[in-house]
Amino acid sequence: MKNLILKVSLKYGLILIAINLINGLIGMLTFNPQKNMYLWISTLNGILIWIIFIACIILAHFKFYKKNEYYLSFKAALLIGFIIIGISFIISTIYDYFLYAFFFKDEIHQFYSSLSEKSGVDLNNYYQSIFLISALSRLFIEVLRGLL
Repeated sequence: MKNLILKVSLKYGLILIAINLINGLIGMLTFNPQKNMYLWISTLNGILIWIIFIACIILAHFKFYKKNEYYLSFKAALLIGFIIIGISFIISTIYDYFLYAFFFKDEIHQFYSSLSEKSGVDLNNYYQSIFLISALSRLFIEVLRGLL
């Protein structure tokens, strides 16, 4: 049973990662903080990711349920969910770090510069710490998703 839990979790965790990475790449390539539509697109994108995340978890549980002779214990359901969340979080965090740190550093700097101008507070020196805070908040959100 443990091998089946791991097999199903890895399969759906990797599917979720592939979708998240493609979505993240599209989001970064279309990133333009100067347009007002960016906030709407970002919000709709967040809703879409939640729907995909929930669908992936449900499909993983359903696949396990069918392969395990139509039995799914509470412990197995939690393990499947946490393994998928763990895989998704670890790979997404590494991907985000490399993407932000090496490829889109100028765009992120421009974004925080425009925020600095609008708010009157110098945020240019703090955008790396904001990235760390966003990574930690992402961990918190991933853990909450698993508990729900």
